[in-house]
Amino acid sequence: MSSAIHKPVAIIGAGPAGLSAAIQLRRYKIDFFLFERKRLGGLLNNANLVENYLGFPKGIIGEKLCRLMAKHLRTLSIKPIQEEVINVQFLGNKYILNAGVDYSANYCILATGTKPVVPDFITPEVLKTGKVFFEIADCRFIKDSDVVIIGGGDAAFDYALNLRKNGNEITVISRSGFSKALPLLFDRAKKTGIKTLSDAVCKEIIFENNELNVICQNNSFKADFVLCATGRAPELGCMNPNDYSSKIGRTLFPVGDVKNWHYRQVAIAAGDGLRAAMEIHNLINN
Repeated sequence: MSSAIHKPVAIIGAGPAGLSAAIQLRRYKIDFFLFERKRLGGLLNNANLVENYLGFPKGIIGEKLCRLMAKHLRTLSIKPIQEEVINVQFLGNKYILNAGVDYSANYCILATGTKPVVPDFITPEVLKTGKVFFEIADCRFIKDSDVVIIGGGDAAFDYALNLRKNGNEITVISRSGFSKALPLLFDRAKKTGIKTLSDAVCKEIIFENNELNVICQNNSFKADFVLCATGRAPELGCMNPNDYSSKIGRTLFPVGDVKNWHYRQVAIAAGDGLRAAMEIHNLINN
């Protein structure tokens, strides 16, 4: 462990929360690592239109906002480490992070976001087909296809509106109703020809003849692709549970969606990251 590269702070995740923390730490001239395993901006890349982030009165496409955030980093010469943090341990008053090689830090900002909840009716065999997705950012290539989106919340309709732009025929199915979705998203979906069906309890997905058969309690649907918006849970896989529960607010700072997973909003995440950086600054100075 003595060979680990050391800096005062490690930020795991470069979504809005992690990026906000990084920018504030740079302003304080506190050195840090910033890790991101996939896309800079995290789940924000999935957003069809962000309409409640101050400064964009007409809204802004999620990918475009991510590009602006990346530009902000470049102006401050912040370079994320494109590696997955596999394991984090708290040893000898330091966090040891394994991301191919070992890194160490006195403070850790956990901005790992969320992971999809995989429903029981989706088997490993179906996942291997490459036709079932959980994020729009992974399937933007889909065009002129029949797509079934499973879910009844904001994410389901945001995904539907995004894929509809590529000439896809979209059916959104929900096991209950669509009361959890913003009315404006539901209305936009209806206006663009997106089909919706409530009380469609999905039981099984079968892959045959190069297409998916989504079998529900009272209906079945043929689809080229399926996109699941069936919920997400905090991504804590790299953390030791004991360290997570005992170090929060002292040397460990969960921020963004990993902390507020019921309220996945850019503004909330950015504020979390900013506050964590300010708290660390105060701890270092005191």
